[in-house]
Amino acid sequence: METILKTPELIDDRAKKFLNYNKDSFDTSHEDLIQTKTIKYKYYEYCSYCSCLALPIQAGLRNLGENYNTTGKTCICKGAMDEVDLIKNLADLDDELKSFTNDMKLKKYELKNKHIENTSSVESILLNIIKEDIQKSANIEDIVEILKDIGLNNDNT
Repeated sequence: METILKTPELIDDRAKKFLNYNKDSFDTSHEDLIQTKTIKYKYYEYCSYCSCLALPIQAGLRNLGENYNTTGKTCICKGAMDEVDLIKNLADLDDELKSFTNDMKLKKYELKNKHIENTSSVESILLNIIKEDIQKSANIEDIVEILKDIGLNNDNT
């Protein structure tokens, strides 16, 4: 769908991609259109930057769709295009933050796993302690006492 432009002198260079072939109408279904700030007065919405009548966005017409409902309003003036750039830059920063956060979570996970790999198991620690105690023992009675402490001695021996 096309909307005839009444103030072509206010069109920002970044918005020229939204114009149709004859450059005097606006493609309301262009895939890069983003809703910008507007002010509602009576039955109309006006651009918050240049006060022109806001242009409709009809996302339902993309890809040969047939939904003519207005899904948002925008403008193609400098202020609105600055807002679009801001929205895109903030989205990019959010993506970078998510990526950074995921990278940090992965590094944290790898660090924890590396620590776990370098930590001896409880069983091996106990075996080493018992082994040292047995080696230090002077006689069989001391060894039997150690085995009782760890529950390996049977009273029938």
